[in-house]
Amino acid sequence: MQHRFLARACGESRNLQVLEDTPAGGQMDSYHLADENVVDVLARDYRVKRDDLEKAVPEVWATLSERYAEAAEGPVIAFAADITEDSVLGKDELRVLLAHPEVGKEGVKFPVPMPRHEHLPPEIDEFIAEDAVRCQVRMGDFDVRNSPRDFAAKLGAIDVPEGRQAAHAQVLSRLSAASTYDEPNAPPPAEPKQQSARASAFMPGVTVRPTAAPAAPRGPTGHGVINPMAVDLAAEPAGAEI
Repeated sequence: MQHRFLARACGESRNLQVLEDTPAGGQMDSYHLADENVVDVLARDYRVKRDDLEKAVPEVWATLSERYAEAAEGPVIAFAADITEDSVLGKDELRVLLAHPEVGKEGVKFPVPMPRHEHLPPEIDEFIAEDAVRCQVRMGDFDVRNSPRDFAAKLGAIDVPEGRQAAHAQVLSRLSAASTYDEPNAPPPAEPKQQSARASAFMPGVTVRPTAAPAAPRGPTGHGVINPMAVDLAAEPAGAEI
């Protein structure tokens, strides 16, 4: 509800059209059909069944929202944090706006920051918070109760923004390799160290084999310097038999 008033204030200050301020939207708003007192009066004096009213109101707003989105003439500002699949924005408006030739994924902007989702790694959370991705993602897609692989399947079907293909591929790889959300939160494994060409050049007859780095000490030792690579030194076998 607070986002609704933010949207109205933004529309008034920037000369933007807000759904509730259209003639049809204003008329629907004036009925106050979400007010329990109004619902009681309609049920008592006009024999309107509550169930019928509860079904009719969302359908009317959905129709108005779809027509509203179809009439867009440029960039759209969406006042929402997380977008749910069954909301008017998620179910009706964005579906129309993403296919709109004058809007599309690049034309949908979010002034309200996306909240942090603690079960997602920060890099993945930041990726889905980008406007052109955010407008294609729904809150249920990354539900903690589901598998990260399910989320990867959803993300794999989006229209990837220009220049973000590499980041998209990395996110998909990380999610697809995990069966629970505890796994993608773990830091990625360190890349193996390459053998030093200089070491081989200055130590002829010696094989340099990188091994795992020693664990960092809990307190300062010596100069506080840890050798990042331990090596095994083994003499190479003679090249000829005697």
